[in-house]
Amino acid sequence: ASEAVITLKQRGNEAFAARKFDDALEIYSKCLELAQCECEQDVDGDAKAKSNCSILLSNMAACYLKLNKFDDSLAKAQESLKLQPSYVKASHRIAQAHFALKNYTEAIDAYRKAQ
Repeated sequence: ASEAVITLKQRGNEAFAARKFDDALEIYSKCLELAQCECEQDVDGDAKAKSNCSILLSNMAACYLKLNKFDDSLAKAQESLKLQPSYVKASHRIAQAHFALKNYTEAIDAYRKAQ
């Protein structure tokens, strides 16, 4: 990841830690756009770029959870998991979103995958 992506991600993390979830979401979104551009330009680094994008999508899912936007959270977490199927945090966020949406069977399945 470029220094710009790393710096933006850190700013997003700081906003999230300060409970400024809307700000964090906006920063992660900009960071994701930048990371995706890097991914398209760097074929050799594709696995690392996918990992970075997966983490950013999962971070966005966390923001949506905190904002009680559970459908949006679920969508971002599912995108994250598609890019990196072994990413436990994405599975965990899918489970949290399903639980919040009262999709209990799906939540249990996602929690099992997260273990």
